[in-house]
Amino acid sequence: MRIVALGCLFLLGGCAGAGAGAGTTPSAKQAPPEPPTPAVAPTPTPASPAPEASEPGLDKEEIRAVIRTAHDQVEYCYQKQLLRNAKLAGRVTVVFRIVADGTVDTVSASGLGDATVESCVAEVIRALHFPHPRNAAFVNVTYPFEMRSHD
Repeated sequence: MRIVALGCLFLLGGCAGAGAGAGTTPSAKQAPPEPPTPAVAPTPTPASPAPEASEPGLDKEEIRAVIRTAHDQVEYCYQKQLLRNAKLAGRVTVVFRIVADGTVDTVSASGLGDATVESCVAEVIRALHFPHPRNAAFVNVTYPFEMRSHD
């Protein structure tokens, strides 16, 4: 079994400014405007990334690092059922919420079609402790696990 990808949803708000003010009517005696002078583009310089601590929530890598610590437990959930059903394979998608203290307060797992594996994986994720989300009351996470036998 291996972890394929991580998808996190963060709801970000924004606002758009109003358009420019009222236009003016040129008088008949004004000279026509001169064509604009071509602008010289500045030499691009690499932008320095904003420090992660200023972004709300948790970074994907922070979440992955915690989930990696539970890899063996998640694999055990799958391997134990694989003994009963040798053809068991597919994806378990876990949807969970990390709250302000770093604990998981809601979790659900689905997609594989085996309730035993799904509930086992959900309980493993529920027991994890994540870093405290920055400037956010909670973080919603969707994390897929691809389940395949190693034979």
